[in-house]
Amino acid sequence: MTSEPQQKFSSTPAGSVLWMTAQKWFSRLSGLLTVVILARLLAPADFGLVAIALSIIPFLTLLSDLGFSTYLVQAQNPTPEHFSTAFWYSCIAGTILSFGLGLLGYPLQMFLEVKDVVPILWGLAPVVLFAALGSVPNAMLRRRMRFDLIARQAMLSGVIGQIVAITLALSGFGVWALVAQTLIAQLAGTVMIWIAARWVPSSAFHFGEFRRMAVFGFNVVAVEFTAMARASAENTIVAATLGL
Repeated sequence: MTSEPQQKFSSTPAGSVLWMTAQKWFSRLSGLLTVVILARLLAPADFGLVAIALSIIPFLTLLSDLGFSTYLVQAQNPTPEHFSTAFWYSCIAGTILSFGLGLLGYPLQMFLEVKDVVPILWGLAPVVLFAALGSVPNAMLRRRMRFDLIARQAMLSGVIGQIVAITLALSGFGVWALVAQTLIAQLAGTVMIWIAARWVPSSAFHFGEFRRMAVFGFNVVAVEFTAMARASAENTIVAATLGL
């Protein structure tokens, strides 16, 4: 008797705000606790190495989505072809950009003169693909105003990643504890978002719809690129401060 009203409230703007706010603060507090623990187990340079990759990954995930998820949320009557076209683009782009992230390690290694950059970037490369695969199901949940599901899955996947990181750090895996944290958290989040969306993509790819979504998406990318550039600059400062 009580579950139905709660579910309706979670789909209202007020309920959505509450869930996303709760998720944001939960992630910040649990992340801070994890950092405090890992700081005692890992070297400062380990955080710097991973910060390099984390400053690049948001740009690649943005390109793998190309603003299509925003289009799907805002479109008045999106068709199944819209969703499948966006999904297959993200799948292909995510695969290519994942390899691009791994290959980027070689010039960065020469520029930064840090030998561990290459294996770390290859280790984190699947994160781009995992994020790309989850973009369309995530857009579906956002369109349905199911921010409660999105928030719960983000919190749970974050905790899973943090548990993995602390466990590996205690076992002496060093920087790979941080790599595993990012990988596992993104993979868990993508799997849970697919389960919640209950959607199976078709094989359709409509080039006309792709062009229309791309025109809209380029504007979204331009705005988000500026915001991410600021965040990336902050990560670069952190990496430099930690000895890179």
